[in-house]
Amino acid sequence: MNRIETCLTELRQLGRKALIPFLVAGDPDLAATRELALTLIKNGADLIELGVPFSDPSADGPYIMAADARALAGGTRLDNVLELVADLRQKTDTPILLLLYYNLIYRQGPDHFFAKCQSAGVDGVIVPDLPCEEMLDVRPTADAAGVLMISMVTPLSGKRLPMLTQNARGFLYCVAALGVTGERSDFGTDLHAYSRQLAAVTGLPRALGFGISTPEQVRSLADDWDALIVGSAIVRRIAEGFAAGLTLTEVSHRLAAYCHDLRDALDYPAGSPLVSRCSPDFSDYRQLSERSRLIPVARRLTADTMTPISLFQRFDDQSSAWLLESVINGERWARYSIMGRKPLFRLTCRQGKISLKGPVLRTGTDFTDGDPITAIRELLAAYRLPPELEAEGFRCGLVGYFAYDFIRYLEKLPDKNPDELDLPDCDLMAPAEVVVYDHLKAELTLVVNTLCQGDPQAEYRQAVSQLDQLESTLSGSRMSAAENALPAKLTFDFQPNVSRDLYLDQVSQARRYIKAGDIFQVVLSQRFTASYSQDPFAVYRALRHVNPSPYLFYLRTPEAVLIGASPEMLVRMNGQTVETCPIAGTRPRGQTGDADNTLAADLLADEKELAEHAMLVDLARNDIGRISRFGSVRVKDFCHVERFSHVMHLVTTVEGQIREDRSAVDVLASLLPAGTLSGAPKIRAMEIIDELETVRRGPYGGAVGYLGFDGRLDTCITIRTAVLKDGQIHIQAGAGIVADSVPETEYDETLNKARAVLTAISKAGDFI
Repeated sequence: MNRIETCLTELRQLGRKALIPFLVAGDPDLAATRELALTLIKNGADLIELGVPFSDPSADGPYIMAADARALAGGTRLDNVLELVADLRQKTDTPILLLLYYNLIYRQGPDHFFAKCQSAGVDGVIVPDLPCEEMLDVRPTADAAGVLMISMVTPLSGKRLPMLTQNARGFLYCVAALGVTGERSDFGTDLHAYSRQLAAVTGLPRALGFGISTPEQVRSLADDWDALIVGSAIVRRIAEGFAAGLTLTEVSHRLAAYCHDLRDALDYPAGSPLVSRCSPDFSDYRQLSERSRLIPVARRLTADTMTPISLFQRFDDQSSAWLLESVINGERWARYSIMGRKPLFRLTCRQGKISLKGPVLRTGTDFTDGDPITAIRELLAAYRLPPELEAEGFRCGLVGYFAYDFIRYLEKLPDKNPDELDLPDCDLMAPAEVVVYDHLKAELTLVVNTLCQGDPQAEYRQAVSQLDQLESTLSGSRMSAAENALPAKLTFDFQPNVSRDLYLDQVSQARRYIKAGDIFQVVLSQRFTASYSQDPFAVYRALRHVNPSPYLFYLRTPEAVLIGASPEMLVRMNGQTVETCPIAGTRPRGQTGDADNTLAADLLADEKELAEHAMLVDLARNDIGRISRFGSVRVKDFCHVERFSHVMHLVTTVEGQIREDRSAVDVLASLLPAGTLSGAPKIRAMEIIDELETVRRGPYGGAVGYLGFDGRLDTCITIRTAVLKDGQIHIQAGAGIVADSVPETEYDETLNKARAVLTAISKAGDFI
């Protein structure tokens, strides 16, 4: 049997349908076609159809015509395409068909042409301009070479169907609509009746093509057809990707995601029970539910026309939603943007009390009083994911913030200052719904976190239904009332919570403590407050535009909204490795490359900055050492310059291997609050902060991030952050005070650090 016949026979026996994607060979070049063909095969293609570029195709739509022109201009000819097939044959046994016009066969002669096809490994040819009667004359030559000539039929074939199908080989290429090729929303044909008509005259597999482009179309057609052919939509995606400046790898990733969606749609057609392109499938879910309290059920979608911002505007439920993003070196987006909403449960700490609300399964801990670290540790252990459910990017866990004042649950400190913000000392939610945006693949992963409560079938059906609703929400539109309005002109009157003179006095008092030997360094801050009644998300959009940072976050809780662009990790844990990156020492970015290098050299030569940095690295080593295996703590890339969008910093990485008797929350407790926001020695510095500052800090100087149920931890220090509550917006910034600090300079530093957020807020009107 020919490879085409073998493939389609095996698929029929398995009850599966074939996916046949089409590529124009040589667009944009043959090397790209080779890579993209292998990508399609890897992601679910059963056969590959290669179009041989032709200068005057009779029925090709604009995208395929343009692709033919590009391929011909690049020098691709029939012999080059045959060489490509021979090359692919070294990598795959997947059946390969050629779509070409008869002139190319005629010029070489059928004997010579089919011999070359046989030698290259071509399995079949489709010749749309060769009438059936003339095909009968050529077919014996093709059969002798083991190459199938595929017959084409149309909705108007009617009485000719018996003749067209009598001597057909491999499968029938069934044209879905009349006219030129191209993506269609309406085929103008009763495709169900068309399939029944063909089934009445032939038992050959029926492959439908011309105009199919979306997973939804594939899903609706899959029951009636043995194979579906997708062409113009793939050619368009390739052309648009390269036109947008994407690399071959990036185009390949996007095409992989699209092909994966088509494959899923074929495997789970409309009406399939317990469907729907979900991972794990129901069989695996049922087994996992016997040993798991919570299972993330996920679905992947193509997202090449979406952005994290547009998605979150549809996703935000105005109650408890969050968005986490990251920019690397101020220049490019990290791979994932992650958003979540609808807490399964919410854990908060306030005034020494712990509150846990939601349909959580009890773990044996008293969640009303006592030690929050123990409560969080118990939750993480109770909902720990089995290894087979761990995945790249966040899926489920506790997301939120720890205030600076959370340290009072761990250490005995003075507590004389008023809590003007009146927010929880920690606020963590376990989201029921998560969306992960993959910037590399332009792909979404939708996640519904499902509590296992003894009825796996009902739970899985509910998860699938919830995924359907979430997919519908994200593909819909949410029009802002002011979407077409001119940018709003916003003005603010930010007031500090301390006067300049008082702050200078605080710095002087801190220097006296340093000279007396109490501490080496302490961070003193001030808070700026103004009225704000506009959309909080406009502040986030402005902040990510003005100050793209490694840790961007928009965190909406029932009581407040935290919006930040933090440059500094607090602590991260992946596997057994724990990592922190103290930042101390700052210069602005230069206007030119030479100016930038000069400023970096000046920073590296500043003895005060170097001494302060070394002291904070030593503090980080101590913090990491408390929860790491003996001898595992390492300092990496000591005191190197790291550049961000507006500033450069001195940065060092400190890492260790976590002890077996410690968990992610123990790591966080050991590092919180960061030495760069408190001082050294840390406890005495915090006592002095309580003495000199006039209010509780609240979220400032704490941490924002997540503790995953897969054991991972990723948190940043809550700086460059705005807190919106009760119609007011608050920004806090501090300066590190050392023995030779100049009070006026330190005061100015607090203003400079607050400026990125203040600037963003002033531009928020552009995003309303």
